[in-house]
Amino acid sequence: MENLFVDMHVHSIYSDGSMAPDEIVESACQNGIGVLAVADHDVIEGSLKIKDLCTKNNIKYIPAVEIDSIEQGINFHVLAYGFDMESKEFCDYLNHTRFMLDESGPRLIEAMKTDYSNISLPDYMDFIYDRRLGGWKMLHYLVEKGLASS
Repeated sequence: MENLFVDMHVHSIYSDGSMAPDEIVESACQNGIGVLAVADHDVIEGSLKIKDLCTKNNIKYIPAVEIDSIEQGINFHVLAYGFDMESKEFCDYLNHTRFMLDESGPRLIEAMKTDYSNISLPDYMDFIYDRRLGGWKMLHYLVEKGLASS
């Protein structure tokens, strides 16, 4: 099959996706994807790991990341493509945005713990979930504690 399709917005298990990089490339090959970009939230680990897999499978690879940015209290998702993944300045910026994203979970726990006796910050920090289920740690924690259905 000729690779005719482009997928420029894939998430891996390194953010809120449910597939590892090798599974993403396998799926891309099966579905005729000729150009691929993994745009995880505020991390490039998935992009770094998928680059060589794409080359080996004759898929054009484009570096990508989805950056969370807050403007006037509103969270915007900004997609960046074709950047230098070895840029220390850019990677430092992503580390900062990822830290801010990851900190939202503990802030929510702190705000909710007075209303829900079955949650605590230490419990949340120790909580581990199956990354292949996709999604955000906080959502999985709330489901585990019976505070959300899915």
